[in-house]
Amino acid sequence: MPESAPLPPEIASALADSCLADLPSVVLDRVLVGAEVVRHPRGTVVRPPDDPRATQAPGLVIEGLLRVFRHEADGREATARYVDAGDLIGLAALLGFADNALAPGLGASAVHDTIVLEFSPEAFSFALRDEAALGLAVCRYVFGELLATQHALTGSVLLPVRSRVASHLLDLAERCDRYLIVTTSPQQLAAAAGSVREVVSRVLRQLEETGIVRRERDRVVLLDSAALHRLASNEMYLRD
Repeated sequence: MPESAPLPPEIASALADSCLADLPSVVLDRVLVGAEVVRHPRGTVVRPPDDPRATQAPGLVIEGLLRVFRHEADGREATARYVDAGDLIGLAALLGFADNALAPGLGASAVHDTIVLEFSPEAFSFALRDEAALGLAVCRYVFGELLATQHALTGSVLLPVRSRVASHLLDLAERCDRYLIVTTSPQQLAAAAGSVREVVSRVLRQLEETGIVRRERDRVVLLDSAALHRLASNEMYLRD
């Protein structure tokens, strides 16, 4: 991306919502040298979990949603986190973890159609080395992700499955006309919530019986998002 070119509105908006928002313009110009917009259709494996040499270019999510997951040899999967607009990806290689040694089995896929502004690894790396403002911004972002991960882990341990399912339904929802739609399966929700398919299927059935969601083949229609928010925070209970 040329240094002097005006930024498209969607890129400017994502940058404004990111940890890079307060960078001096001269530093941001360095980061954007050679940057390219990359599109990942829904379901695309952005980072394969079975290739320990796989690395991901540093980038900024402009639009959409990525799912970072851990894949076990026996086929089980668990969701580690979701990455949406304004989040950074691909920092591992830049921080010296190019061999993926600290994250065996970790992969990423596009939950929705996703647009990423991929930075030039060389330009980003040189700026990270030379510009204290960028280093501080990345440190703050990584620390924020650490706190969010700790919060999510404690929530997964302490909250019931119904709360975790409700939370993930809200995270995965896309607007379609006047409804929020989640295209998923009980097995995928189970992986996200750290449970098993049978338990998640029962929770979905209870949500449908109480009028909170409606199931349609491979998607779930959210009819009462306020109730899902109460469930997610464990302020509402479903009958057994």
